[in-house]
Amino acid sequence: MKTLLLNDGDIVFGENNELLMAEEEEEEKQSLQMLVGTNLGEWFLNETDHGLRYDRIQVKNPDVEVISYEVRHSLAQESRVKEILSVNVTFDRTKRALEISYQVRMDSGNIVEDKVVM
Repeated sequence: MKTLLLNDGDIVFGENNELLMAEEEEEEKQSLQMLVGTNLGEWFLNETDHGLRYDRIQVKNPDVEVISYEVRHSLAQESRVKEILSVNVTFDRTKRALEISYQVRMDSGNIVEDKVVM
């Protein structure tokens, strides 16, 4: 597949102001980033089946197991995900920082790895 290349949700332009495209593994990674980075119910075209339940993550005392489950559920929304290999959640209470890393095998055979810090 091909789609517009995004950087932090913004469209990326080339040196001559041409639209840059994301393809293959880069497009797969971007698709998963969009799922994990979108609050469930936030995207107006699909309010029930697209995104991550931030209401279960952004709480006073985060539960690592609940967060891991919600991330797995979110990643599974991408139809091209063949297998979720790992989801690791680390919460640093002193810095109030949550780090989520995941590794996914796609139908294409590509293994996509990424990390999100909240």
